[in-house]
Amino acid sequence: MSPVIRDNTVIPLTIAVDLSIFSVIDVSRGGDPMLGTRPEKHRQGTAPSRILIDKSMKNQNNRRPCHTRENFLANSAQARKRARQAIGRRSRNVARRSALRTHIKKFMTVAESGEKDSATTAYQTAASNIDRASQKGLTHRNKAARLKRQLNAKLKAMVTA
Repeated sequence: MSPVIRDNTVIPLTIAVDLSIFSVIDVSRGGDPMLGTRPEKHRQGTAPSRILIDKSMKNQNNRRPCHTRENFLANSAQARKRARQAIGRRSRNVARRSALRTHIKKFMTVAESGEKDSATTAYQTAASNIDRASQKGLTHRNKAARLKRQLNAKLKAMVTA
């Protein structure tokens, strides 16, 4: 740490910090591995070479929480409201996408086990969730059709075998 100059006297600046709660990230090449960002072009000498990140601020996915109410960069009331709405919309989309993947995985495990009746019911719920995700704009309609076609092919192969 650099010393503090006060009243023409030099006072050494010492701070006691528990470094176990921080992790050091080398960003000398640019980019942030915590966020998965690519290196950006900086003017020479403007980018920091190392930064400290508080480990307690990291969420479960090892990323910094960025979708919180405190991180609004909006200047107008309308933009702040849009940011609030985006947070709710994102949380709903995350839950719907997770439910969609769960139903597809359930069908795949049932299809691998060979139970025909439970596979047909699992296919029906998976196809319904795929259609709903497509209607809500979560996936593209062509991707939804492709997923349903693949699951239906797996179901038909299992039933005919």
